[in-house]
Amino acid sequence: MKVKLTSPRSVLPQSSVIEIKTRAARRELDWKEVYPQLYLSQTSYLYLAKHTRGTFGRVEKFQINSEGMAAHAREAEASMAKLEALLSAILKAVRKYGEGVPLSLVYRAGELQLYKRKRGTRRPFGKDVLSKFPRVAAT
Repeated sequence: MKVKLTSPRSVLPQSSVIEIKTRAARRELDWKEVYPQLYLSQTSYLYLAKHTRGTFGRVEKFQINSEGMAAHAREAEASMAKLEALLSAILKAVRKYGEGVPLSLVYRAGELQLYKRKRGTRRPFGKDVLSKFPRVAAT
């Protein structure tokens, strides 16, 4: 594996992005936890390095979109469908308020609620962060 240093502002092809995880040799990888993260980030490869008391052995390479991952993909399917439904419901609720309305999404006591913030409340992010997210046209 070659590591290529780039400037922070350069864009890499998604196929060049990998995930690296380490585990104690006696611990198995929890695919129910790992696969959805890799799927959502569209990471093509996972490199898993197992160690015994800090001494690493062979590194395993997994291709996420391979046939060997089909079982993990099927397992994650229901969760991904629930996530899609949740994100769609949030988007629909936010769009009802229109553009530029300050909102907060709050999870409390087992419920997710959307609140309209009062005028003059501090924005959660500065202009430097917000500038990284150009407005996307409603679909």
